Amino acid sequence: MTSNSLWDLRATRSMEPPRKNSGATGVNQATTLRAIWRRCPRVLRAAAIQAVQDLSRPSTANRRAIVLLLGFAVLWTISAEIRRAAVPLPSDMVEDFALSREWAIGYVKHPPLLNWITAAWFAIMPITSWSFHLLAMLNAALALGIAWLAAGYVSDPRRRIMNVALLVLTPVYTFHAANFNHNAISLTLWPLVVLSFFASIERTNLLWSILFGAASGLAILG
Repeated sequence: MTSNSLWDLRATRSMEPPRKNSGATGVNQATTLRAIWRRCPRVLRAAAIQAVQDLSRPSTANRRAIVLLLGFAVLWTISAEIRRAAVPLPSDMVEDFALSREWAIGYVKHPPLLNWITAAWFAIMPITSWSFHLLAMLNAALALGIAWLAAGYVSDPRRRIMNVALLVLTPVYTFHAANFNHNAISLTLWPLVVLSFFASIERTNLLWSILFGAASGLAILG
């Protein structure tokens, strides 16, 4: 390389913007998260630590997950009621309820499983908005529970917790899930297919293979 080319290379590098220090950025983010954690009430921090410890133990993991998911469903049902207090239910939910009033093997627009579930739900629950929102959020909680069980086949306890925690942070399982439609029911059906597939591979009993086929059929009906 000639001296002129070296000079040109140095001049070009001098014109480049300074690179950000990724290490410093990571330290700043960690410091911010640590500050947020310290500002949380001590009771909440203790409860969070205890929950993580219980979720990490095989003997208590599933019981603790059930309790947390039920609490998740109740809290987001209340949130949906508050957010939609002055507005009507989404048209998808209204249409689903209207079609579910008359049982049929198939319906005009969509597969029938969602309408069957809605009909069975309102056969035992009052016809109110909070009841419909509770059904929607129980569906989201069930989807997270199935994802929790499926993650147990492929992840260690720490990554398993992180997998489901990251799903909880997405609007699909929280804000959007309050609209109980065919997209919402897929949150439960397709993880169920994955879980039954993992179980059919892990266990040699023919029953699990049959359940895998049944789950796949349900996913198509959804």
